[in-house]
Amino acid sequence: MISTSDNPQAKYYEDVYKKIQANACGDVKSCNESLFTFVKMDVLKHLPLPSTPNDVLQILEVGCGIQSVFNNIELSDLKVEVNAIDFCQTAIDLSQKFNTKKNISYYNKNISSITDTNCFDCVVDAHCLHCIPNEDDYHQALNNIYHSLKRNGIFALETMVAHKKMSFDDGYHFCRDTKILWKEKVSAATTTTDIPVRRIEDCLSLEQILLSIGFQIIYFICPVGFKVIPTETRNFTHPYDPDLLRVVCRRILN
Repeated sequence: MISTSDNPQAKYYEDVYKKIQANACGDVKSCNESLFTFVKMDVLKHLPLPSTPNDVLQILEVGCGIQSVFNNIELSDLKVEVNAIDFCQTAIDLSQKFNTKKNISYYNKNISSITDTNCFDCVVDAHCLHCIPNEDDYHQALNNIYHSLKRNGIFALETMVAHKKMSFDDGYHFCRDTKILWKEKVSAATTTTDIPVRRIEDCLSLEQILLSIGFQIIYFICPVGFKVIPTETRNFTHPYDPDLLRVVCRRILN
């Protein structure tokens, strides 16, 4: 289990999932609808072709949360084995509780510290990267994803990105210099502590990061009008929310 005792950001996400756990109901089983649509419509067609009809593609899902996107019944016919990871133990506990697929395994792991190399045909970021505020950890996560892929393996990313008119709800503030979204937390002693909760890159910066690592970008689009809710305080979008970016990359080097 990943410790949260000295990591307020990790504790923040554990607390979010504990609230979900306390109020668990049927909709806990559902994955993010936008992510599912992205995987179904834009990612599957780019997956490497199996060498033989019996080959099973190996997939790593990063930041699976409370349910893997591959648990959706519309993806049941895929010949895949999925390793779904999340750095929140409570999220993994919920995922295992509602898992209905023998080909999906859930693990409490941090993408910034994994050491897998040349293992996966596809890595899907399930809204994890923008939950890594620290710049070094963010870059390490992307490097780890790159090296975890087999040659010609696919990396699919759906993430929030910044725009000029972006603003945030009360209790949150965004530093454009560091690209970190902070949440204001008031303790029992009425002292205020700011917790880093998101990293929100702009499209150009993220494109440059991916290219510098060695990825070949084959799909890069911000669907018009699509937004990402950056906080857990509401379940509807606003025009000032971060934009949604969808990217499909390929590892082309050894």
